[in-house]
Amino acid sequence: MITFQLIYSPAAGWKSADKGNDIPDRTALDRVSIVFFLGDKMLLNEIAESDFILENFCHAERVYVSTAGEICGVQVLDGLVVATAIYFSETTITATSTNIKHHSNSESLGSYLMEKFQHADYK
Repeated sequence: MITFQLIYSPAAGWKSADKGNDIPDRTALDRVSIVFFLGDKMLLNEIAESDFILENFCHAERVYVSTAGEICGVQVLDGLVVATAIYFSETTITATSTNIKHHSNSESLGSYLMEKFQHADYK
């Protein structure tokens, strides 16, 4: 498993969380399996369909989570978006979503999600 973090601020755009490095190269970005975007809801809406996200994480599952504080390394930041990208060499990632309002109860929701993850190769 390989991970890296990026930070987005409206003033500076996307930067590597590792101050000594640039944003990873195309090869590293293409191998990302899943990216967790944590931040302010308004900022998440702003970046979700941005060219940067769509071009650099087009092969990855993307998960957006609104938070009151973003964890980056050992720091807690505020007013930013932190993207944690993960590459798994031997693991398949599948994501799905649904609106909880479309289900009468948690059992119905759970059954719906179980159906979405029925796959012969899952273990």
